[in-house]
Amino acid sequence: MMLLAGVCHADTQVSENKATDTMTMVQDARCRQVLVNCEMNGVPMRMMLDTGATNTVIHRGSLSKLKNPRQMDTRNVQFKGNAKERPDVYLLNVKFADSAVLRSHPVMALNLDGARSMMAEQIDGIIGMDILGAMPFTFDVSSGKLHWGLPEGELKLVPLPGKRDEAGRMVLSIECDGKAHDILLDSGSSVTRLPASAWPAGAAKQMHMGVSDVNSAEQLVATIGAPGKVKLAPGVVVEAVTPVFCGEEEHTILGMDILGRVRLVHVPSSSQPSGCFFIAL
Repeated sequence: MMLLAGVCHADTQVSENKATDTMTMVQDARCRQVLVNCEMNGVPMRMMLDTGATNTVIHRGSLSKLKNPRQMDTRNVQFKGNAKERPDVYLLNVKFADSAVLRSHPVMALNLDGARSMMAEQIDGIIGMDILGAMPFTFDVSSGKLHWGLPEGELKLVPLPGKRDEAGRMVLSIECDGKAHDILLDSGSSVTRLPASAWPAGAAKQMHMGVSDVNSAEQLVATIGAPGKVKLAPGVVVEAVTPVFCGEEEHTILGMDILGRVRLVHVPSSSQPSGCFFIAL
């Protein structure tokens, strides 16, 4: 899911406590996105983790849970993205755990009915790369655990090759049958999307599927690729991948059908404002 790229400025403070905090996370029963609990201004919220989103968003309907949220003056702020409305922006305290706290962080308020309509569980919002990029975390869907901070023990970390887009999101360089392709690392998407020309296994079938953006959802007929392999990094190959084919000029996306099968580690970096991603073996 691609959200807004807005220009917002506020002081963000991240706790210096480096101890590892472990949280339970679940996958939505319908869409497979990862959901976690956090607090916004002390109020419990159910949020989706979305590495494909530039900004953190709260659903307008969930704003009423907060007492006197502090709104920013955004009259001179320019926004761009795929939402059909101009967002409001609030400065909120966001807490995941004792070692993962952000104070007075700018959070966009949007109508998320489109995204919520596709999910089995009703979320209060989306955690984007503005927060995730500042946090060390290990994302392990198979165990149902999210570590804020690096987990203890010896880990072999294999860096994911790629680059940052203008919004600070990670665009990986993957290989399909030895050919390199650029693809957005997007935990907000349930499926991987590639053009048919990038998939040597060819097409397998067509099926009806739902897709959504921030505000709306629709049904379409999609072509599904036959099972094949994706190489994420040296020594990291995911098999039996069945991507959804997209147009040659459309955005390519690495979704939860692949991310749900690896341990994804994020490490903040002074040289990379949005940090670096690794696979833990």
